[in-house]
Amino acid sequence: MNRSLISISFHRYLIPTLISYMVGSINGVVDAAIVGNIIGEQGLSVVNMCMPLNVLIITLMTVCFVGASIITSRSIAADERETTTGVFTTATVLTLALSLVVCVAGLLNIDVIAAVLCHQPELRPDVTEYARVMIIALPVMTMCGGLATMVKTDSSPRLVTTAVIIAGSINTVLDYVFIKYLHTGVVGSAWAGATGFAVSLCVCCIHFTFKRSHLRFSRVMPPAGWREMLMLGLPMTIQQLCNAARATVINGMVEDTIGTHGEAILMLFINFAVIGGVFFSGVNQVMQIINSSTIGCSDRRGYAIALRHAVLYIGVGVGVVATLIMLFPLKVAAIFGFDSEADIAMNIRQLAPTLVLMAANFTLMSIYQITGRTRIAIVISLMQTLMALPVMVMILRVSPENFCLSFPISEGITLAVILAMHRSVSPKWTVESENTYRLTANAIPDDLPQYIVDESREAAGWKLLEATVRTHSDGSVTTLIRHNGSHTEDYTYAINLHQRVLRQ
Repeated sequence: MNRSLISISFHRYLIPTLISYMVGSINGVVDAAIVGNIIGEQGLSVVNMCMPLNVLIITLMTVCFVGASIITSRSIAADERETTTGVFTTATVLTLALSLVVCVAGLLNIDVIAAVLCHQPELRPDVTEYARVMIIALPVMTMCGGLATMVKTDSSPRLVTTAVIIAGSINTVLDYVFIKYLHTGVVGSAWAGATGFAVSLCVCCIHFTFKRSHLRFSRVMPPAGWREMLMLGLPMTIQQLCNAARATVINGMVEDTIGTHGEAILMLFINFAVIGGVFFSGVNQVMQIINSSTIGCSDRRGYAIALRHAVLYIGVGVGVVATLIMLFPLKVAAIFGFDSEADIAMNIRQLAPTLVLMAANFTLMSIYQITGRTRIAIVISLMQTLMALPVMVMILRVSPENFCLSFPISEGITLAVILAMHRSVSPKWTVESENTYRLTANAIPDDLPQYIVDESREAAGWKLLEATVRTHSDGSVTTLIRHNGSHTEDYTYAINLHQRVLRQ
């Protein structure tokens, strides 16, 4: 067996994570296809105008849960149970309270929100009702996303995948039934999505019944303890807030300059980003979980392995998606009910390179986020979202039909700035040297230290055991032992592996 335990763990997370992202993406594409083919471009325009509310839901989730998942992954690896339960409880309580406040405020100001989202009077009633349903369901949708993130972090990616598949299936069926047979119009799509999220939340709660679960409710941490959690999630939170603002402003500019047709093209771009996000968002989420754990136990070798895997899969996946969009633009457009028009093909080809640049920028931001380089991560998130606004303004004035070029141009400028501010993609390690021993059930190295031999005998049912002896800058020596066998006393279960740190 040549693969390391970190590589095995990475793929155990990767496969269910990609499946869940694919199901979510397919569900979004099918949702848009149902709306586009039954209702038409106006239905797609309504969904796109309300897209900032989707971004708001993601933002409320990321405020606490992104940072909480990073800290939890580290604390589980370090066997710091009090930290794990405190962070989980705090993130849950704060997110629920914040989402309820936003929900009440949104319902009280629904007409104002609809007026900001929609500039066309004939579409405003549908936008108002669609937005109302989304705001009502906001607390459930926010908690579903947050809990799914924490459950996946706590070594249950398959449960999250099951929840996503069930929710996607319910959403697709109800989407068609509500719109086609119950004649609810585009609002039926919102109700179908809300129902799917509610069921998904219930499925994720099954994790609390597992004996190996580290997620338990305890006391909320005092405000002084919130800082790290909020700071780790700050880059993603800023990006989502700016995404909501950007989507609202760009929708308004395109709507006023080009009309409903331009809004529908923007909806296509959002679906492309979702499809590409299967790879760069899904793989980066796995990389963050694995490498937060490797940082927590000072595993320099494991960090490098996970990072290499992430770059490889993101590059291949996003590259294939962008190539297919470039080669078959009209077939892609036809899925969403568009006719074979030359301008559609041109616009789609202009959007395809954006996915590659977006993936590179997002990956770098994710790396800087988990390694504690918060400032540069914030700069990336701000530029990635806001740079498109001035570029869009200029292109709409000079050549409105090429407005889609604003996205690849802005992402390219962002990447150039990141490269100019180059920082290391590795954390600051205290390990000066290390030596890894790999044991299989049938082969134990002759030069293996006796204490590792004794430790391997105490561990049960393993097929592969790795022991990394590390010398730190202060002269201390620690040994990180991981195995993929049965639960062993004094070992903690993190990233689907049993591990323990011995200090000498």
